[in-house]
Amino acid sequence: MNKTKKIKIESDVQLLVEGKDLENFFGAFIKYLSLENIQIQDFGGVDELPPFLKQFVKAPDFSIVRRIGIIRDAEVKSIDDVSKSIQSALKNTDPPIDDNLVQMFILPDNKNKGMLETLLCKTFADTGENFCINSFFECVKKLPGNSVKRYDKARAHAFLATREDPHVSVGVAAKKGYWDFDHGAFADVKSFLRDLRK
Repeated sequence: MNKTKKIKIESDVQLLVEGKDLENFFGAFIKYLSLENIQIQDFGGVDELPPFLKQFVKAPDFSIVRRIGIIRDAEVKSIDDVSKSIQSALKNTDPPIDDNLVQMFILPDNKNKGMLETLLCKTFADTGENFCINSFFECVKKLPGNSVKRYDKARAHAFLATREDPHVSVGVAAKKGYWDFDHGAFADVKSFLRDLRK
């Protein structure tokens, strides 16, 4: 996060997300769900949440905030470690942020390690495209020097390669309607966002 960037609070419900892709994705998802007055703030990378929160509580109009949602992924750390990291960041603001204000969602599903793309891959698991993508990656795995390590991310981008505008990010793809927001894989995320707006 740019430390000189001023944080503007324009809604009593704030959704803090990790990076531009999540900002674009959840912006499109919230619009799809017709949820009003949820303001999304991109806090930057994993290590940037603590400094963001310290600025966040000092922002003008922070007093109007009655709900804060925080979305991070568990790509590297376990769900428990990510949760503890968020809780530590919340306690280390001045003043500390009241736990009662905050709800967390750790991608992909609040249970398992992964990221946004892990969740997205579930939405096309039963499609013809997935059969082709599986065949492609089975082939790639056999190649000497194969360096694909983040398969969920790679698979999500392989799916986007089948769309009309194949070069977009997964967040912009959400704005273009490339992800099936009606898919059951999104049930927990939908509940989280709807509860946040209550």
